[in-house]
Amino acid sequence: MVTFPRKQISTLAARLFPRKQRVSPLRLRKSLTPQASIITNKAVYKPLSEEVMLLCENAYLKEPLTRKGILKRSHDAFERWLRIESEDERVKEIFTELEKRTDLKNRLIDLLKNAMIYGVGYLEIIYENDTEPPDQEPPETPIIGLELIDPKTLWPVYQDDPNKERYGELLYYEQRINRPGVKPVKLHPARVIEFKYDTLADGRRPVGVIEPMLHV
Repeated sequence: MVTFPRKQISTLAARLFPRKQRVSPLRLRKSLTPQASIITNKAVYKPLSEEVMLLCENAYLKEPLTRKGILKRSHDAFERWLRIESEDERVKEIFTELEKRTDLKNRLIDLLKNAMIYGVGYLEIIYENDTEPPDQEPPETPIIGLELIDPKTLWPVYQDDPNKERYGELLYYEQRINRPGVKPVKLHPARVIEFKYDTLADGRRPVGVIEPMLHV
């Protein structure tokens, strides 16, 4: 069981939603030589892992103010929703049908909420009459559903070998569910909607609202 430090919990909410922007912990200090030194916190961002996600999840569950703030932000983002403008009335009808079939607004609220908590959110796209294996490209049929995926179970796999084709590209997603007898499942990228709240470095490493507070 992963526990969230009590001392950090007591200050997390106040730091998470401050009225004024706090000074960044990263500062530049000029040395006696022409070179400059970067002074940072002792804490270093780790690669995204299930352990990091569980720490963020525990903070969300244990701190009411943090939870309230994230819920408010995720709902406010889609409060006004959207309006489709097109000379073709059929376009409006298609979108309206899709919105009703997939409960689109609520699914996007959930997607943003997960991204704020874990750093990344995922939705699986369900296609009509889909008989293809999950690691294959889906059929060109209507979308009939959007299913929320637990971010702690889904991991993007990139081509990291510079000597191979598609270097740097997303190859597939691998879903790993920690249950006896359940094998990992590969999902084709066209079957998944991925949303990162924020990113580091090359854009692959997602960062949510809570994680930065773990390093203060």
